[in-house]
Amino acid sequence: MPGIVANLYNANGVFVASSITNIEGIFAFSNLTAGENYSVHFTTDLDPCGVNLADAYLLLNYLNGKIELTDLQLKAADVNGDTQVNYADFSFIVSQWYIHGEDFPAGEWVLPVWTFTASG
Repeated sequence: MPGIVANLYNANGVFVASSITNIEGIFAFSNLTAGENYSVHFTTDLDPCGVNLADAYLLLNYLNGKIELTDLQLKAADVNGDTQVNYADFSFIVSQWYIHGEDFPAGEWVLPVWTFTASG
């Protein structure tokens, strides 16, 4: 996905550098110290137009015990931001977001944090 900001932090949480993903979703950092640990935190202000009723149906299947969700999917499913994934989230997606167009209280995007050790 293009236009995602990738912020690089060292092991102490100090900001090191920033990069923006290209049209293919690729980003890079240079001059990293081999053997050092880093984390990349992603942010964006892009329109999250990917949520639809299929997502609500997926959540309903999870709530009814028919499927499992990944950790990232569970984080995204907590649309009201109460740290629980339950029928309140499903209800918000269907009624508040889909019908009334309200923004998700937890924010629009759930992006991963990547950690790695630089190699030389």
